[in-house]
Amino acid sequence: MERNPIETLKKQLWPDFHHASDLVTARELVDCLDDAVAESFAFSGTSSDVAAQMRSVLAELPEVEIIVAHPVPMPVRDELASYVQWLVRDVSSQL
Repeated sequence: MERNPIETLKKQLWPDFHHASDLVTARELVDCLDDAVAESFAFSGTSSDVAAQMRSVLAELPEVEIIVAHPVPMPVRDELASYVQWLVRDVSSQL
């Protein structure tokens, strides 16, 4: 029996949560994690929430010069254009 639950999870979820080929199954595997885990490495919420989280990172880590806002799952075609417009118009304008 695997003693480290993270190692067990990594064997089931490859290469990682947001690159897994089956995002629905991936989500089910990590559903046991509380929101604090996701919040430790991801931006989420409304445009105001995301902008506030980005400002917090930039204030706490002045050496960070670039934030790559990569959506999960990756949108395609019109969804991607819509995401980029939202990011520029609604998020970046608040930074």
